[in-house]
Amino acid sequence: MVNEESDIHYTRCSFLENRAQDGGVVHVADEDGTEATFEKSQLVGNKVTRRGEVGGGVNVGNIYSKVVFCSTKVHRNTISTGAEHHVVVEILPEDDGSVDFCPSRPTGGITVRPGSESRVRDECASC
Repeated sequence: MVNEESDIHYTRCSFLENRAQDGGVVHVADEDGTEATFEKSQLVGNKVTRRGEVGGGVNVGNIYSKVVFCSTKVHRNTISTGAEHHVVVEILPEDDGSVDFCPSRPTGGITVRPGSESRVRDECASC
């Protein structure tokens, strides 16, 4: 799924054992304020199959808005090599986008574009 022009809010949704060639189960990318929220949902066992691609669970592209994970289980998402790859954050350092994890991000499998580390936060203000 690619979201480019509207806000999306997933509540109690399950994304389980999906396969995608690239971009993950959900690819969020926009330049005019899209927001995506995953609330009490789960992204488990999803896989990107094309070699060299990223974002087994969610690929957050170049955005000017916010992606929020509220009490959402993110587990066992992988890329073609089998490496754990839950969420990829490709927000450019000069953009205004952010990714929030509540209560906290998974212990592994989060990839952040160098220079954009401050765009990824562990906070619950948006939940």
